Amino acid sequence: MKFKGDIIITDPCYIIKDNSDDWNKCGWGENMGILGFTTYISEYTLCGDWSCSTTLIKDFDGEVNYYVDSGDDARTIGVGNINFFTS
Repeated sequence: MKFKGDIIITDPCYIIKDNSDDWNKCGWGENMGILGFTTYISEYTLCGDWSCSTTLIKDFDGEVNYYVDSGDDARTIGVGNINFFTS
């Protein structure tokens, strides 16, 4: 996917306001567009909530790809003005 802008890699529940109905509105992270996000990738939680972290990549301009490897680990790869690989 071609992408230009800030990238946040996290569990969607971490960016929902406390005590709001947003979690239900967005279908538990499946439809982040209803909350104003314009470009996003959403997947079911593979690791559970205990080991997720948040990564911010500012002003990215390039190609982003997401896949699940043979060990059932989710990977996000960015190639562009900032290269990144999540593990």
